[in-house]
Amino acid sequence: MIIIDGFIVVIIQIPYNFLNHYKERYKVTVIFVNDINAAVNGYYHNKLKNNKIESVVGIVFDRVHLPCAGIVIKGEIYTEKSNFAGEVAYMPIGIDWLKLNYHDNEQVCKSIGKRISIISCVLAPRSFVVYGDFSEEDYELGMIKIALEALKTIEGIFVNK
Repeated sequence: MIIIDGFIVVIIQIPYNFLNHYKERYKVTVIFVNDINAAVNGYYHNKLKNNKIESVVGIVFDRVHLPCAGIVIKGEIYTEKSNFAGEVAYMPIGIDWLKLNYHDNEQVCKSIGKRISIISCVLAPRSFVVYGDFSEEDYELGMIKIALEALKTIEGIFVNK
């Protein structure tokens, strides 16, 4: 473990032939990514690629861990510097994700809707996928409504109905 610019960095040593071993054994392309990046990449390549959609953001909220996002742009997982892209829990928007009451539909929808509206302003993805162990139709409709309302309040943003 080392500290760089005030951040704790844990380096995991992976044997040099780790990826090549599986590539040669199964004769497929092998990538090494975290869970949300893998989920969104799979979703993109299995559900969206043929629809000519170039970008998708998947966000996971599972009550146990801080929320995170996976980003796929033009078929590639976007991670950028130090693989930090997608660490949406650290955006300073005043939500304590560890204290959020996931049984309160309105509180959850407002929190997630706020996150989605911010990501929309920064990345403007063509598609969102929200993962979570609390997801129900009421939550989905509530999050969409709150995110759209937040976007409508931003001058110059036009939202199709």
